[in-house]
Amino acid sequence: MSTDDPTGERTFLHDMSNVIAIVQGTVQMLIRKIQKNPAEAKIEDIVAKLEATTKSVTRMIDLLNARRDVMRANEPK
Repeated sequence: MSTDDPTGERTFLHDMSNVIAIVQGTVQMLIRKIQKNPAEAKIEDIVAKLEATTKSVTRMIDLLNARRDVMRANEPK
């Protein structure tokens, strides 16, 4: 955390937004690829992209859990 982001909220939102944008872009690209020409959509390419997307979703879960831990640690006792 920095002096311009004492709670870490900006950093958290920035990191989460980046991962969400990656997931959204990848899913949209896969949908377009499959709709454009289903016969040419290579399943191994699609699976690789879905695996990468799953890693991004796991990253979001990690970010949320870390943020939740920070919030709990700062709760009044």
